[in-house]
Amino acid sequence: MMKARSSVAFLVLAVTMASVAVAIEPVKIIGPLAEKTATTTTKPNKSASAVAPDVESKVLELVDIHLPELGTMLDRLRDVDSRQYERAIRDLAKWARRLDTARKRDTELYKIEVSLLKAESAVNLLSAKLKVRDNPADRKSLRVAMDRLHDARLSRANYDVDVMKQRLQRAETAFDSANDRFQAIQSKTADEREEEYVGLLRKVGRRP
Repeated sequence: MMKARSSVAFLVLAVTMASVAVAIEPVKIIGPLAEKTATTTTKPNKSASAVAPDVESKVLELVDIHLPELGTMLDRLRDVDSRQYERAIRDLAKWARRLDTARKRDTELYKIEVSLLKAESAVNLLSAKLKVRDNPADRKSLRVAMDRLHDARLSRANYDVDVMKQRLQRAETAFDSANDRFQAIQSKTADEREEEYVGLLRKVGRRP
């Protein structure tokens, strides 16, 4: 359920960001320069700084590395709607934490999660752009993006299956060892137990 809510939240934000993108399509300026050169009468909203600086920094780094296509939209969204900007930052911050966890856990998982992030972002953004304005090129791109998302999800599911297989193998090995110990103890005869008893008595200097 949490993942579903996150996807819906991102789609809502994507609609807002896509609206901004459609509005500024003629302006091919990205990054901080967009604030100075974009043709808009809207004044920058000071309250955007309500987002924790360290969280915002991590998100902007993630966007710069993995989702550069969102850079301009985030810049503009920060100016025109600080509340939605903060929501976008917090939503993307979940992905930043997710990638950090994956990086520490496994290089392969990190690569899969990056592919999944890019694919989900592309699908959500294209879907949102089509909601704002229908466009044949965006429809075609959406189909391609959905194929990539399918492949990314399949890779993640396959990774999870492999992890569970490895855990199952380790569990089976541990079970076999435990069962061997159980069988060895269970199979001891009365004479063997008596011999062990006598041996302990002799070890402590006592006669049987």
